[in-house]
Amino acid sequence: MKKLSEWERSQTRAWLTSAEGLFDTGITLVLAKKYEEALIYFKKAVKKDPLYAKAYLYNGHCNEALGRSNEQIESYKQAISIKPDYAEAYLSLGLVYGRLGKYTQAIDAIAQAIRIRPDDAGAYFNLGLVYRKLGQYMRAIEAYKQAIHIEPHFADAHLYLGLTYGNLDRYTEAIEVFSQAIRLKPDYAEAYCGLGVAYGSLRRYSEEIEAYKQAVRIKPNIAEAHYNLGVDHGKRGRYIEAIESYKKAIHIHPDYEEAHYNLGLCYGSLDQYIDAIEAFNQAVQIKPNYAEAYWGSGMAYGNLGQYPEAIEAYKQAIRIEPDFVKAHAGLAMTYLKIGDKDSALKHYEILVDLDNKKSENMD
Repeated sequence: MKKLSEWERSQTRAWLTSAEGLFDTGITLVLAKKYEEALIYFKKAVKKDPLYAKAYLYNGHCNEALGRSNEQIESYKQAISIKPDYAEAYLSLGLVYGRLGKYTQAIDAIAQAIRIRPDDAGAYFNLGLVYRKLGQYMRAIEAYKQAIHIEPHFADAHLYLGLTYGNLDRYTEAIEVFSQAIRLKPDYAEAYCGLGVAYGSLRRYSEEIEAYKQAVRIKPNIAEAHYNLGVDHGKRGRYIEAIESYKKAIHIHPDYEEAHYNLGLCYGSLDQYIDAIEAFNQAVQIKPNYAEAYWGSGMAYGNLGQYPEAIEAYKQAIRIEPDFVKAHAGLAMTYLKIGDKDSALKHYEILVDLDNKKSENMD
């Protein structure tokens, strides 16, 4: 191997200690996921060249990987102050704001990225994600459509366009878009899952089940597909199959409170009340303000003849949701069973008031 001359060695040393060389070393460390070490080199790079905007950008990326949102934001802002037309920095800033729930700032930052780089499909896609989180579904749809117009093979944009159509109960359009996502990406389990939801909402049950089955064939650990299969089985009175599906969803996603709750309902339907109570208790451990789960516990305790526990469960549901009709009804029935007619009457009167309010609202 040819040895480097002294001049070549000095040039190499000079490059390695230059802003560009320090930046490249930082990038190498980022690729190795050594973010703390990479930060050191990016900071050295901007010390050498205070106007090195890209080093600030990657400083921000490292802070993201390390969970330091404030430092991340400041790094992106510094990059933008140096290079006002830095679309990538604006987009990165928008993404971190979106992750932190600062949606107005997120929209402003992503809009700036689009103004600078109007052919960026990813920016439009991320703008759609923010609008969807805000419940501004029509704006989200327009953003996703723009992303697809720029990049027709953008499967994720088709997926989220379909999900947003679903938010608006436009299930026929959702099916069309999910199907297109699958044509673009045949192993797209999430698109099959969305397709299942849309088919189910249109009561096309055989197609719904087939879509969910396809989703779990592709991606066995997709909890939502197992959960939705459970929902479908439950609707059809197939409680044993529903229980198995919910258990699979919970195995994948132990904190899936809706799966625990629905599991409890299925156990209740099979008169397995002790198992039902355990499932409802799991649901409220995950989500302490889960009124429906307390109501479910009340029903199960009542069916076991454990009336004090049933009363307490119903009361807890009402504390969380004062106008919870089923909880008031369950409480009234339980008071009747223990001979407390006055308390039962009180809750029946509440039920009458709630029914009157409902009628007034309908008028």
